[in-house]
Amino acid sequence: MYGIAVSVAACLRAGTRVDVAWIVDPRDFAGFDPTDALAITPGGGRIGTLLSGALDGPLVDVASRNLSRGRLVEVEVGTVDALVAGLPSGGPALCLVVPAEEPGFLRAYAVAGGRVAASRRLPRHGGAAVEAGALVAEARGRAAGGPSYAPEAADELLLVAGFVRRPPPELTVLPLDAARLAAACAGVEPAAWVA
Repeated sequence: MYGIAVSVAACLRAGTRVDVAWIVDPRDFAGFDPTDALAITPGGGRIGTLLSGALDGPLVDVASRNLSRGRLVEVEVGTVDALVAGLPSGGPALCLVVPAEEPGFLRAYAVAGGRVAASRRLPRHGGAAVEAGALVAEARGRAAGGPSYAPEAADELLLVAGFVRRPPPELTVLPLDAARLAAACAGVEPAAWVA
């Protein structure tokens, strides 16, 4: 992941959209490097590789849709692609493709009503209160319609559950509260929260 970070930051500074993809669940591909990532620019430009290039083509197709939020996709590596990439066999791999964010912003995802109910960019230092309030309102509005039983919602929750159970250092898990979200964006952690 860190191998593409400088290139992704340069693309964002230049105003170029860039999507980042990585393997979430390698399934049967033993020995894969969990730090590998693929940056994809418009037109199919690639920086980095996943499974020696076996996953790159299908992930470029997903990124070319210019989606505003990330997608969890299962990519099937065929026998021929596996041989070309030097893999012992083909099979499925679960990957995540997300648009990169410009420096100074965080991407917040709100889980409510059995689904990832909302997603927004929040400014890192100050000014996040309005966006955090909108995120919470949107999530609660979607949750008011009852729980989701859609397969896509279940896939998203399975992905989120893994991160919530063992969050990496760059992820903060917070309750669905606008004040706490805004404070976290500003880097302020009060001594106590009053509910």
